[in-house]
Amino acid sequence: MRNLNIAKRILGLLLLLVPAIFVSCMKEKEEPVLSDECFISDVSLGSVKRAFHVTDSLGNDSIYFSTFSGSNFAMTIDQRSLTIENRDSLLYNSILTSVLVDITYEGLFLMYRPAADTTAAWVTYNNTDSLDVSQPLQLFVGSQSGLATRVYTLKVNVHQVEGDSMTWDCVEKDVPGLSDMAEPRATVFDHKLCVLGKTTSGVKMGVRSGLQTTGEWKWQNTNLPLAAMTETLQERNDSLFVSTSEGTLYSSADGVEWNVLGATVSGLKLLALTDRFYYALVDGTVCRSDNGVEWHPEPLDDNPNLLPVHRAQSLCYSQNNGNTRILVCGTCSPDDRRCTVWSKMWTPLDAEEACGWTYFVPTKENPYTCPVLEDMVLLPYDGRTIAFGGAGDGMRALEKIFVTNDHGITWKEDGLLHLPSALLGVSGPIAATVDEHNFIWIIADNQVWRGRLNRLGFDR
Repeated sequence: MRNLNIAKRILGLLLLLVPAIFVSCMKEKEEPVLSDECFISDVSLGSVKRAFHVTDSLGNDSIYFSTFSGSNFAMTIDQRSLTIENRDSLLYNSILTSVLVDITYEGLFLMYRPAADTTAAWVTYNNTDSLDVSQPLQLFVGSQSGLATRVYTLKVNVHQVEGDSMTWDCVEKDVPGLSDMAEPRATVFDHKLCVLGKTTSGVKMGVRSGLQTTGEWKWQNTNLPLAAMTETLQERNDSLFVSTSEGTLYSSADGVEWNVLGATVSGLKLLALTDRFYYALVDGTVCRSDNGVEWHPEPLDDNPNLLPVHRAQSLCYSQNNGNTRILVCGTCSPDDRRCTVWSKMWTPLDAEEACGWTYFVPTKENPYTCPVLEDMVLLPYDGRTIAFGGAGDGMRALEKIFVTNDHGITWKEDGLLHLPSALLGVSGPIAATVDEHNFIWIIADNQVWRGRLNRLGFDR
């Protein structure tokens, strides 16, 4: 009897457990929960074809093609605005009518159609199919649950000009203030184009209202003496500096009112400025001053008779490795047909005043020496130093741009940089400078020209 009662109890427990086990098994067989997630997480372009147009000597046009990897141009996805585009534009003349586009997304499906045609049928995306991305596309992604969707706009940006080509514009002609100006020197000061030069009435400063294609000039006579050597014009810390043929150094905060800086030093000619020092030619050698009053000779590695005391042009700049360098080019005498080049360089660990000057000795092995040009200018451009100017060395005025990639040792004509053809062989003085937007400004023949390499104007 006792065993029977135990059996009944066990059976009762089993009857209670069976429904729970059955319900548990049913839950294991239920359909999985479908996700509401739907978004695009990554977009990458495949190989892109590019066209090149070439004109031969007979004027016949030919087209050549090459390819490059579109994956090098990252596509940025903005999940708030639902836009996808490349911030760094593809190369000029990229052909986008047939490009493989790899799209990673979360969801059940992805379809696309032209963004400009909202009545077009949606096409199911397949990563093996080429897409026409020459115009923006709409990308429609839907979740597995069918409860959520998103529509993105895909746009592929392409540069509209060749990056390595140079474009020039004549922004002004027949500028009255330039017609009677001799020995002009140009600079960008206070975000404006400025020209300092001599006239029959004295030394004049011209200031253009801005650096745009249009602007107005304001001309004012300065209090500088006619002995001012405008070719020595330098800028530092929002001030301008110039020396005179009598050896007096002047400074100015606006280019119009000038003040004497220090005592007159016979034979002084301002050469270059750094953040700490003034450099000048004094008594046939290079001297340094921290206040414009007291001058100390600089160490030279060669004969000071080789210093460029005529047509001297200088440039102070930072190198890519963090070093700082002063480059000076000119001639030893007015009739010298060979340009001499000197340089002073120091590292961040060096004391600037302890570093000397190096003379770049011309050799037979180096035929690419710095040219001797009238009104020659040295400018920093595209991470290099360039030189051009008036006639000289068998060339016409503004015929070539010379580039040095080794800080003054060799100077070669550049295949990418060129000067305005309308100024070729121009007569009269030439002045030039570079602004903060990478435009080269040339002032010649009462005209103002502005040009730059296209890629230096790209946002990215």
